[in-house]
Amino acid sequence: MARVLVVDDDAAVRELMAAVMMRAGHSVDVAANGREALAFLERGACDLIVCDLKMPVLDGAGLYDQIRDRWPALLRRLLFVSGSAAMPEYRDFVRTAQPYILPKPFAIAHLEEAVRRMLEVAQGAQA
Repeated sequence: MARVLVVDDDAAVRELMAAVMMRAGHSVDVAANGREALAFLERGACDLIVCDLKMPVLDGAGLYDQIRDRWPALLRRLLFVSGSAAMPEYRDFVRTAQPYILPKPFAIAHLEEAVRRMLEVAQGAQA
């Protein structure tokens, strides 16, 4: 069982992703934006962050920058789930950061598979 932080400003998507993670047996915390996610990360650790890219307050790219500066080991545990990766304002971020992105809309099976793979990579890096 992993501890997963789900970050998305859309409550319905956030709740769906949290439900998928819980059904897989993971412990789930949620945040509505990058600022809430940072507050969570300051208080505790997680095994995986599943995050939207385009959000108000602090978007996924801004959260990525903060994680890179403060907890760089978490970058390999960051999965973006976004329909905004092709937008012009994220083009440079995607090109330079090369994050793992699961495009929205996504099939539940694809989310489950991406989470499984990300957790395997994270666990392999810890070994």
